[in-house]
Amino acid sequence: MPTSRPRRSANVDAQRGEGRAVLIPILFLGLWIAAITFWIFMVVEVARIPDEQFRAAGTEKTVWVLVVVLAHIIGALIWRFAKRRDVRAASHGLAAPAPQTKAGT
Repeated sequence: MPTSRPRRSANVDAQRGEGRAVLIPILFLGLWIAAITFWIFMVVEVARIPDEQFRAAGTEKTVWVLVVVLAHIIGALIWRFAKRRDVRAASHGLAAPAPQTKAGT
């Protein structure tokens, strides 16, 4: 008499399906949170760099703020990989700001 393999219960299969049904949205949520965080950091970075540094790199700050804000994650990626290095390197060619003195001295 041939031995037959025990069949998995439908309950086990359903549990595996439910596990995947929960895991995939959690992964997408994590990816979405990471993308939004990256985008916010890039918006803040572009906004904090002085206008003169952008001009020294041959571009305009207003353009890059608009690109990053309006194109969201795609704009942030373009900034990060296409222009960020040039603009940050342009800071070496700028003169240091004059020291500030107190008004009363």
